[in-house]
Amino acid sequence: MLERFWNKREGVDNAEEHQVNPRDKKREMDKLRLEIKQALEDKRATEMMFQHAVGQDEVEWAILRQMAAEQRYRMLLNKARAMDVDWSRVRGYVL
Repeated sequence: MLERFWNKREGVDNAEEHQVNPRDKKREMDKLRLEIKQALEDKRATEMMFQHAVGQDEVEWAILRQMAAEQRYRMLLNKARAMDVDWSRVRGYVL
């Protein structure tokens, strides 16, 4: 792993590292899709927690949880956008 980091830093391009097994890519896409689905559910749950919060401590806690859930959701969406995949062509469950 350290060698891979050093090679990237030094500009050494190893073609073998850039080859991606289609099965691994599909597995990574499925995992990311599931993470996005879970993050969206968490985001919706924190919105409900905020709506039902009572007292200043609960409100503050709900706000912090909501901010964290939204940030995680955005991070995962950005990760999906960065992948070299046309998500509109992916068959199966799409968010």
